[in-house]
Amino acid sequence: MKNLLASSLRLEKKLDNIAALLAFLASETQDGLPDKARVLSRLGLRPARIAEICGTTAMTVSVRLSEAKKRARGARKKGK
Repeated sequence: MKNLLASSLRLEKKLDNIAALLAFLASETQDGLPDKARVLSRLGLRPARIAEICGTTAMTVSVRLSEAKKRARGARKKGK
């Protein structure tokens, strides 16, 4: 039973690493943290995970996502 649990935990870690790599690759076409954070957020990642992938803090990611949302709202209002 312990071996099964240990194997399961190792597999989960490997899958998490693969998911992080795929997320990193998905964001590589974007310039700058705000664009990368927006793409990764749309893929369902939380700010803490985005921060790990981009090499920054979760707070910085949260701020950049908030700024991007404000810009998007402003652009929509101007378009109306």
